[in-house]
Amino acid sequence: MYFAGKENMVISTIFEEVSNSFAYEFYVKPTASIQLVQESYTGVTGIKGQRYVIGPGHGEIKTKAGIGISVGTNGIAVFEHTADHLPALLVYPIPINDWTHITVVFRDKIPILYINGQFRRRGLRSLKQNVYASGIFGGYDPYGFYIGFIRDITIWSSPKLPQQIREDEKQIVSENGMFGYWKFDNGTLPNATGSLITRTIEKKLFSDISVLFVKSGYDSPYSPLERSIIAALKRNVQELHVALPKDDLLSIAQRTKPDLVLVFCGFQLACDKVDALKKYGFKTVIWMTDDPYYTDITKVITPYYDFVFTQEINCVSFYTSLGCKNVYHLPLAVDLNIYYPKNVDKNYNTDILFIGNAFWNRVEFFDSIADYLVSKNIMISGLWWDRLKNYQLLRHKIYLNRWLSPEETANYYNGAKIVINLHRSSGDANFNRGNEGARHSVIDPNKLQLAPDGINQNSGKIKALSLNPRTFEISACGAFQLTDERSDLSDFYTPGYDVVTYDTSADFVRKVEYYLTHEEERKLMEGRALDRIRNEHTFYHRISKLITIVLSEECT
Repeated sequence: MYFAGKENMVISTIFEEVSNSFAYEFYVKPTASIQLVQESYTGVTGIKGQRYVIGPGHGEIKTKAGIGISVGTNGIAVFEHTADHLPALLVYPIPINDWTHITVVFRDKIPILYINGQFRRRGLRSLKQNVYASGIFGGYDPYGFYIGFIRDITIWSSPKLPQQIREDEKQIVSENGMFGYWKFDNGTLPNATGSLITRTIEKKLFSDISVLFVKSGYDSPYSPLERSIIAALKRNVQELHVALPKDDLLSIAQRTKPDLVLVFCGFQLACDKVDALKKYGFKTVIWMTDDPYYTDITKVITPYYDFVFTQEINCVSFYTSLGCKNVYHLPLAVDLNIYYPKNVDKNYNTDILFIGNAFWNRVEFFDSIADYLVSKNIMISGLWWDRLKNYQLLRHKIYLNRWLSPEETANYYNGAKIVINLHRSSGDANFNRGNEGARHSVIDPNKLQLAPDGINQNSGKIKALSLNPRTFEISACGAFQLTDERSDLSDFYTPGYDVVTYDTSADFVRKVEYYLTHEEERKLMEGRALDRIRNEHTFYHRISKLITIVLSEECT
């Protein structure tokens, strides 16, 4: 299979069950060179100029490192990767212009290179406590994508002996000790779950669990999130059934016998249906992902459920005050099948990018910097941007009332030098008009409806403290993010290390100017954020946490 310098397949950042003594083997025919660096125990020489067949997985903490293998027409290099650490443990210059069999054996943390079955070089022993096999095939930004052909990647859970390393691909190799095998044939790249032939590496965490997932009933922006959640559920549970709010949920539940019923948003689901499910003993769970903007509605819905999950940390106490017994903070996340680093067409390239609707706090901010932006290579895309006082000044830089698909959004993130994140306001009076009496009115829980045009239904003016999904999506693309400050940002990032914040228009302008002209600093932060998101903030992580909580708690 040919990799054009923009594709990859992510099975797992690192395989924690494969460490210190293991082996990779694969066939390659590279078509681009790499930067040959010096072997070293320290440094970050692997951050540029590499073509990673095996992307360097991040070890998360300084005592752990993931392995990366870079191959070009001029040689091979083996790297280890953790926080501020990406040195080459082994470097071997050699022309590679045709199909070549590569084996990298780690024996007690020492990399040993074989080419076409012949020993070539022994590298430096890692000083880390543990080194792990990585499951990122094809590399990733900002460190480097592989360019060329790949086939038959195998990971062995123990080091191969010299006599076991075979040049002849036609020989039958025993599966004893084989951790995983991927046969890259001609055609399209397998999806992120992998094209695993010999065994399933990513084990289902809940192999005996059945879930009934009830979608919101809305299209965008909820439907893309639902697709990601459904994909994560499929990877976590043994059996998944998907329904709509209008369906006969009780009949479906009685037929499928789910261990839990997970409702997404729940605005279109009549609460008497939830009551019926509970009456027959089914655990009911709701995940609110637009808090606190519609709390005039959600305060009516949530007391009907056994478990309430909210992406807004400030709503946990709010729902608890309503009498909800099991309330948890569960942030949104990212789908790595959609948001990932890739090379994009030049039409997506910008210096500064903002994608999102023109809520009034955003209008005020962009009006305040309009004179600065007019001379910049910037794109703004979303609804209602003709609200700007300076719309005519910026109109040639605005895609007005244009909805971008998640895939198209990811393309723009990948093409931008700086992506702006500006969260929606929860307290703007213009957003809460017409709802002043909502806290005291009687609302029919079976006839709920969202307000149009993005108007908040948050008459209690609960302050938003948590992050929007854009925060994670930008980082997952390997893009540099300049974001406004939110109270729980430091729970997910380290400001100044993997993300940069601004608090005023002047601060924003100063930081844009700085990072546009300091590319190395920008790229380093991009890589740190990307590693963190992949390791901690995917929908797979969120769904795993949700199910773990629900199964470990009794309904009260």
